[in-house]
Amino acid sequence: MARSLRLIIVLILFVSPFSHKAQEVHNDILGYSEAETDSTLFDLLEFDGSGRVNIMGLLNNEFFRLDDMLIPQT
Repeated sequence: MARSLRLIIVLILFVSPFSHKAQEVHNDILGYSEAETDSTLFDLLEFDGSGRVNIMGLLNNEFFRLDDMLIPQT
C-alpha cells in the first residue's frame, strides 16, 4: 500500500509542472469563412460566437476550438 502511494505521489510531482501547458477549449469564433478555391468541401462557414456554425446555410452544428483545430460536437 505504501509503495503504491509513493508511486502516485511521484507521478503527481512529475506531471504537475506540465499541467500549465494544457490547451484551453473555446467556442468563441465569430464571423465567416469563404473558400477561395473550388477544391474545398464547404464554400461558406458562418460562426455565431457562441459555439454554433452554419455550414453553407444547410446545416447548423455545434463545435469547440482546441488550439488551432475546430472539433464538431456530436
